[in-house]
This record gives sequence, structure tokens and C-alpha cells, in this order.
Amino acid sequence: MAEVINAIFSEDAINTASSEDDLNVIIDNYVEKPDTLITFSDDTVNVKLSEDIINVTIDNYVKGPCTFITLNDTPSDYTGQAEKFLLVNTTEDGLSFVTPFAESVITKIEAKENLPIYTVVTIDGYIADSTDITQINKILGITTEATNTGLACKILTFGYIQNLNWNFLQETKLFLNGTMIDVIPSNIGFVQEIGSVFNVNTLYFNLQRSILI
Repeated sequence: MAEVINAIFSEDAINTASSEDDLNVIIDNYVEKPDTLITFSDDTVNVKLSEDIINVTIDNYVKGPCTFITLNDTPSDYTGQAEKFLLVNTTEDGLSFVTPFAESVITKIEAKENLPIYTVVTIDGYIADSTDITQINKILGITTEATNTGLACKILTFGYIQNLNWNFLQETKLFLNGTMIDVIPSNIGFVQEIGSVFNVNTLYFNLQRSILI
């Protein structure tokens, strides 16, 4: 009968007394680390230690993650994430896929009415409204400053814009819903996707073609 011993796990290694006999190791509540060198098959593992063979029986075995997306603090899927990079999230407790940074594009238009900051506007200087079908395919961008009627207003037409009062879910598409920025598109007038969430308070503005409802 094989000798029964106590095995001590240190990082990835099993430290045991070595002899010419086969060693039988019983382990309770073992959790495998991602970079372990031990190969498990069902509940039994054969590990070669020098010239001795250790037969390991494991109770309550929990298999650790083997790939990046099976970790607890990373995205769970690669689908739709081509050519994106990773960014530590704003709560500093995980990672997210994000679109690579691009240089923002700013233009100026004359405000035809008072334009608050962070407002989606049309090419002719009015507040955009997705319920007004006369504005379809006339959306220009989002204001980067509040501007009174008749004055020149800076408009971001592509790129990143931050508002500390926003609190969006990451990796979410954003739409113009009426005159508001929303994760839900308008159900009357036209659908206007305006971009996506970069992080909880940063919008990646990337205007798409309007779709008539």
C-alpha cells in the first residue's frame, strides 16, 4: 500500500518527502491557480516529481480560469471587440474593452436658439429632436459649451467628450431620444445613434445615419 503523507502547496509546487515508493496525497479544498503546471483529469492527477509518481485525490476541486475572459474582473466575451484595447475602469476594480482614442473634431456654427452645453444640435444651429422628422440626417454634433442665440458655438462632431454628471453603463450604445441622450432610441420620428459610452462619464461621439421609424 502506498504511503499516505501531508502535501504542502506553495504557489504552484507540491513539496513532499521523496522516497522510492509511490506517494498518495489527499487534498481538501484545493483551488488551482491559472498558471499551475499540474494537469487535472476529473478528480485525479498524476504529477511526476523527480523519479517518483504522486497520485493525488482531490475533494471539492475548483478549477481556476484558463483564459483571459474567464477571469472575474475582465470582459466575458471577445465578440464585437476587434481592434479594441483594454482600460482599467473608473472604479479601479476591473478591465473593459474600449475603442482606441481618436483625435476629436470640433467645428463652429451660429446658434439659432440658446444652446445648453452637452446638447445634440442640428447642422442649422437648433437643438436636435429625434421626434421631428424634418431633422432626419441633419444632426451635426454635441455642444462643448453653452451658447446664446446668435453667437458662434463650438460643436464636437467626432471624438470624446466628458460630463461628470453623466453616469452611463460602459460599452453601451447611445441614442438621441427626443432631445435627450439616452441608451434607448426614440420610438417615434427617427432613430439616431450618436455614439457609445467610453466610461461612466465620457461619451464617444460617432454619429451614424438616421433611420426613419
